[in-house]
Amino acid sequence: MDVGKEYRGKYENLYYYNNKNLEFMTSDKTAETGTVNLDFSHALDYVLVMSDAEGVQAGNADGNARKSVKTGDSTTTLPYVAALIVCAGICGAIIKKKYFVK
Repeated sequence: MDVGKEYRGKYENLYYYNNKNLEFMTSDKTAETGTVNLDFSHALDYVLVMSDAEGVQAGNADGNARKSVKTGDSTTTLPYVAALIVCAGICGAIIKKKYFVK
């Protein structure tokens, strides 16, 4: 899978989420091309942790903020929120007219 060239040389540690616990499954070092190869038997609840070391426990033990992976999605939600507010107003007006205005 492609995780991005900015993670070259870092380890991608794969954990299985099992009843509120993370079980280490496997890891691989990110290639120069920004790809990593991880083998797993099923695609259920997994977590991919990027770190400088192999098999590191998930979490933020050192208290430093971690950078999020860039997904390339820059979609703004403002138009959707505005449309939702308009629809709620229209529905409210229809309900008010139908049930409360006589």
